[in-house]
Amino acid sequence: MQKSTIMVRFLDLTLILLMAFLFTADLVVEHEVALPHGSQSGVDAGTSPLTLTIMESAWLLTSENRRVCGGRGITGLDSCLQEHGSARQILITADSGVHVQRLVNVLDACARTSTVCAPVAS
Repeated sequence: MQKSTIMVRFLDLTLILLMAFLFTADLVVEHEVALPHGSQSGVDAGTSPLTLTIMESAWLLTSENRRVCGGRGITGLDSCLQEHGSARQILITADSGVHVQRLVNVLDACARTSTVCAPVAS
């Protein structure tokens, strides 16, 4: 009788730990975006690429070191890409400390607007 009581307590504790893990774990896939690769046939070779700099809480689109547009969070990125990114390649650079999810959000915006974006190593 004593051994079965200890086993029941052990199983209860294991179940409680499992439920705590399930409540705190982020198991939802929020975004699905294909990473850029392959040929870039739709890009005009005669124009200079735009540079999209991603910071921890903002973004900035520049052309030859001149500000084109910018914003905080991801607000306004879709409209900026639609207006300035058509038929031009956009190189994405990220400041240090930027989370990967932020890069995925930007790549998702590129996919929504059919803009050719390419992350570059910094």
